[in-house]
Amino acid sequence: MLDFPPVEIAKPARVKKTRVQKTRTARALDLAILRQAEKQLSIITSQQLYELGCTPREVQGRRGGLLQPIHHGVYRTVGARQSYEADVLAACWALGGWASDRCAAVLFGLRRVTASEPEIVVARSHVPKLAGVRVRSTRGLEAADLSSIGIIPVTAPARILLDLAAVAPDLLEGALNDALLRHLTTIHGLERLLRRTGTKGRPGAAALAELVALFRDGRKPTQSELEDDLLALLRRFGLPEPEQQFKVQLPGGNRVWLDFAYPEARLGVEADGDRYHSSPTERAKGRRRDARLAVTDWEVLHFGRNEIDRTPQEVAGQVDAVLRARRRRAG
Repeated sequence: MLDFPPVEIAKPARVKKTRVQKTRTARALDLAILRQAEKQLSIITSQQLYELGCTPREVQGRRGGLLQPIHHGVYRTVGARQSYEADVLAACWALGGWASDRCAAVLFGLRRVTASEPEIVVARSHVPKLAGVRVRSTRGLEAADLSSIGIIPVTAPARILLDLAAVAPDLLEGALNDALLRHLTTIHGLERLLRRTGTKGRPGAAALAELVALFRDGRKPTQSELEDDLLALLRRFGLPEPEQQFKVQLPGGNRVWLDFAYPEARLGVEADGDRYHSSPTERAKGRRRDARLAVTDWEVLHFGRNEIDRTPQEVAGQVDAVLRARRRRAG
């Protein structure tokens, strides 16, 4: 019987194969993370990572690399462009809340509202602290108060206006005009909200209710920030409150709309934006419209941004003088 030496059997390259597999798995997981985050402003949560197949150790291993921590359990993927919207989404997910107040108004693009940091409302009594975020709690949120902009949870426009009345009352009227003009909410919707929440003891609610009543009685929303500024100028210099977006019926069934009007004096006051001044076609159209109004004894005064901003006293003086003269003539 031959005596053969024992055969040296090489062990399978398990270590090498395992490393390759791990590398491939890690790359596939990274790609899945990036694809998921790309759909949501480059923000992703720990829970979402676990659902993609990450273990807590794998999440920890990506911290500071692929995953940049923002808040506890919320990350931004590496290389992502930082944005206000992404910061708001991260705060909402970290707190389980909704963007509110000025922050929500900014997300909806309401007129003149600005916000330097996320403002989040949570529907519980405890108010958690989060760096760089204003947080408040409420127990009064209902389904009708909640909405979303894309993936970002926000309070609904009617609720935003109610909250804005408390935190930024000077911006309320312009924001309300804008929300109504863009059909983000309705007077009936605002009335329902005010009935449900009440006005007694709620900061700003009475002011919102007063404005809502004016619109219910026929006021029309201003069309632009320039109109808001012209109206504020007339008020600041003590001129009578004009009617807004006033319809003038012309002979032949035609009609025109004036930004502001004093119907008893047949005087219109127009805020002419950049489009009016920069376009010959628009200027010609305006002159033809004024000529048709003149036939029915209407006079129209026009003021642009430069006059409203730089010579407000002259603007007010001209409106006052013409208004007085036309009232005397009419009387």
